[in-house]
Amino acid sequence: MLLYSRIYIAFFACVCIAFYAINSCLKNNIKLRLLLSQLLILLASLAFYAFGGIGLLKWLVYIIGITYAYGIVATKNSSKYVYVFFVILQLFPLILFKYNSYAGYIGIPLGLSFYTLQAVTYATAVYKGKIENEKSPVV
Repeated sequence: MLLYSRIYIAFFACVCIAFYAINSCLKNNIKLRLLLSQLLILLASLAFYAFGGIGLLKWLVYIIGITYAYGIVATKNSSKYVYVFFVILQLFPLILFKYNSYAGYIGIPLGLSFYTLQAVTYATAVYKGKIENEKSPVV
């Protein structure tokens, strides 16, 4: 989806209206408003990414899942081996698409390097204790 196309403008307008509706209707319930707003942004991001190819969306969901799982495991076991294992799992799609000649015919998913390196950065920060892990999968 091109950023200057009509479908993007309509998509963006719908997301903005929904976001505004959530925030204006739930002024008194801050926790629910925050949860629904974050869920809307997550689903809108996944929908936007899916426009690039619904089959490639599984890699983004994979990276999100592995990164969230590491955050949970890191609170119980913060060993170096667990950290290295999860970083290898996070880097797997990037290595698969960048260095596999067959994957070149399929095409690299949009933003795969960005999402992967953001996930590795998050895992490294949690491992070093610079940030706490996320408690909610929506945030």
